[in-house]
Amino acid sequence: MIGNEMGNMCASSYDEYPVPFMSDNIAEFISDRLGEFDIVVEYGSGSSTRYFLRKLRETKRDCEFVSVEHSRAWFLDIIEGIMDDLRDVPVSEQVFNLHPWGIQRIISYLKAESRSKLAIPPNLQRLPKSQQALGGFLHLLKLLLHKGNRPHDGLFSILVDNSVRFLYLLRAELMKDQFGESPFKMRYINAGLDPVRKLMCGNPELSAAFIIDGGPRGDIMDAIFDLEDLSLGLRLSIFLLEAHRTFYWDTLGRGETGIFIKGSNRMLNGDAMYDIPCNREKNKFFYGKLDVTEEELLAKELWYYRG
Repeated sequence: MIGNEMGNMCASSYDEYPVPFMSDNIAEFISDRLGEFDIVVEYGSGSSTRYFLRKLRETKRDCEFVSVEHSRAWFLDIIEGIMDDLRDVPVSEQVFNLHPWGIQRIISYLKAESRSKLAIPPNLQRLPKSQQALGGFLHLLKLLLHKGNRPHDGLFSILVDNSVRFLYLLRAELMKDQFGESPFKMRYINAGLDPVRKLMCGNPELSAAFIIDGGPRGDIMDAIFDLEDLSLGLRLSIFLLEAHRTFYWDTLGRGETGIFIKGSNRMLNGDAMYDIPCNREKNKFFYGKLDVTEEELLAKELWYYRG
């Protein structure tokens, strides 16, 4: 079911559960703090979703866990894995739905220009390629006649152990939108922010955590900081993975107390993570230099901010 849409997730097992694709000390650093929050929002789902859901259950605290995903295949696969993980756990209030994009949204996507704030090298731009794959008269006719072939949005919700409300949201993107090119990127970003805004209405001193491991991370952080600026009582923390990418750093300046945390390059199951990136042009855009070392990547694997 997953196909080639695994993204940056790992399907290895650790104590019968998948482990996040991050260094063991980073996974433990995040999970050790999950009990502090009323709501945890994760951008970019996968093995980390299953792992952090397990850790939230272990805190025995009533809370909400929201995960936002862009790939329908991955969304369905993770739901299947979560239900397998919870086969011996009390669950209730299960809701599931999928709905296809309308033709007008597809046409709007095809006509849109990039919304990225970054100077992306032409050969790394993804929006034109995704538009080309979606467009064409015959393809559009196929989408018109068969809704199942269209991009889909979706929702999966379940109450676990009468304590953890898990809300899994699919906001379709036709590319891995790391650079914020998508004309619909705010739908993806707001999918994670709206549950926080809703809870803030009844709790002016809400504590919220954001684990950012997918999507247009710089745009996501800007939206989170905007929310913090408007809400003096909101107590939030941000865990930004792969913080070594230099095109996020302007946004990091908005969180003056944030710190970088070095990874170990070993996942919880003992597997190594990083290989040295060899694409020098991509390195220049991602890391600000043509050649980058494993040590440099690990030194800024996580950026942690506590407001």
